Amino acid sequence: MPLSKTMNHPQKPLRSPAFTLVELLVTITIIATLASMVFMMARRGVESARTSRSVSNLRQLYTGIGSWAAENNMRFSINYKSIPSRA
Repeated sequence: MPLSKTMNHPQKPLRSPAFTLVELLVTITIIATLASMVFMMARRGVESARTSRSVSNLRQLYTGIGSWAAENNMRFSINYKSIPSRA
């Protein structure tokens, strides 16, 4: 090993800039944890959107039935003859 010009002890070799295995595994673990959090939030967003759509559909049905009943003397009846039969 070469000696330092100012001191009489050997110089330490410079460390290579590569990751060690432990650093690589820690990095992968952190990325996996963050990815799982993102996927969990995305799933919650999809469930929230589905719930909102369902509530909106129910509101539309209620409005339609209420309009039908208001136009037909508060009666909700179906004329079965006007419904096409499936053969």
